[in-house]
Amino acid sequence: MESGSSSTIIREEPHELYGKTVIKEETEMMSSLQQFFQNNLDVVFFIYGLSFVLMGITILIQPKKYSGFKIAGILWLLAAFGILHGLNEFLDMWALIKGRHPILDNIRLFVLIISFWFLFEFGRRLLRISAPAGAGSRIIGYLGWPLTILIVIAFTASVFISDDKWVTGSILARYLLGFPGGI
Repeated sequence: MESGSSSTIIREEPHELYGKTVIKEETEMMSSLQQFFQNNLDVVFFIYGLSFVLMGITILIQPKKYSGFKIAGILWLLAAFGILHGLNEFLDMWALIKGRHPILDNIRLFVLIISFWFLFEFGRRLLRISAPAGAGSRIIGYLGWPLTILIVIAFTASVFISDDKWVTGSILARYLLGFPGGI
């Protein structure tokens, strides 16, 4: 414990969406801020989801037909990611409010995977149109459909051998599709 006006709190609590027990260490000030967001998590999910949906719609309604930029032809992928990821956040909000259900978990996982696939594909195509010609283009050529098929096989195998398919699928979708697509 540090000296001063704030004290350290150690507590064990269940995580609402993942169903696991989490041990947390925090100060009193952090505890009250965290408690505020924990009590209003439905509002946080709603605002987060709405921001993604609005981003997607904004990208879709922008005129791109006569644009001279190469990126204009692939922006629809980013828009699809935004709309689907926002929908996924709304489904997470629903699961938080109404509780988890196996059918809802499968729908949430499917929407999450598809949304991150659109982000992954946007990143892959952006890399291809922005890379200079030469030796790097051969490496980028390997980032086509063979890589996507390998990711799908690894993802599917890992999810089906897992005890909690939704948690494993959610984590793998973020690491295998979302993270590389965002880079």
